[in-house]
Amino acid sequence: MSHGIPADALACLGSALFAAVDQRSAASLRGYLQDHSAAVSTRERFRGELAALLLSGGAAAASIRAAAARAHWPIPRETAAVLADPDNEVARALLSSTVTPAFGCARGIH
Repeated sequence: MSHGIPADALACLGSALFAAVDQRSAASLRGYLQDHSAAVSTRERFRGELAALLLSGGAAAASIRAAAARAHWPIPRETAAVLADPDNEVARALLSSTVTPAFGCARGIH
């Protein structure tokens, strides 16, 4: 090898370098996933708050607009409420395939 460095020493150095890069990559991925998970959790919480306001029937328009802004959710021109027996398998299947995920938390409101 040039510069008098033994091949086994270079192999050991290369292996250590790849291990360090792998550790940095794993740490970066963990950080991204934690940040993404926190952002999703916050967004879902804000959307749940918006759903609760919309379903309350008595919320002021300004409160709804503020909640929608926090949730980054456009306020629809029209809405509809669907009531279904939670024990009805057909209703559960239909709602799980058609209800937008943002308001999935509203399913638990009775």
